[in-house]
Amino acid sequence: GQFWLSPDSFALISYETGILWTFNADTGRRRRRIEIFPSLGSETWGEDASLTDAVLDVKPRPDGHLLVATRTLDAITDAQHYHPPLDPPKAHFFGFDGEDLDDIFPDQAKHKLEEEIRTKRLQKYGGIAWWDVDPDTGDVHPETPPLGVPTAFKSSQELEIFSFRFKADGNLDVKFH
Repeated sequence: GQFWLSPDSFALISYETGILWTFNADTGRRRRRIEIFPSLGSETWGEDASLTDAVLDVKPRPDGHLLVATRTLDAITDAQHYHPPLDPPKAHFFGFDGEDLDDIFPDQAKHKLEEEIRTKRLQKYGGIAWWDVDPDTGDVHPETPPLGVPTAFKSSQELEIFSFRFKADGNLDVKFH
């Protein structure tokens, strides 16, 4: 994503890695590279990586800092490797009571199984982390979750629609459901 920080600078952020670059708007020269998760290291994000995207959303604050919502570190690194125990989905209609859905409708069975895996992964790795990022200094600090905002996702639908914005009065408006 790209956004303006001020009239003389803008930023690019990799939602996949949580790396932010700031640039001078006049010259295009890079000012700073900021890693929200420096402990992961650049080798973590190689071609063979099967990691969950790090950044959920980011918005500039009135003070020039950035408010960043991310998945938790364990969700980024471990969720894709978690394979929950599942029972094959069963058909319960038109005389197919209790038969494996895969034997009757393989596409529907695959979709149902994938959704169940996503849900179980979110139950284990659904946490949301909030960060205050100062683009001028590169400082990254954990932020207290906003009041009234859940600290974890309960469904893949919540994850898919999650976003936030600052309202005109300065309060945060979070889209979660």
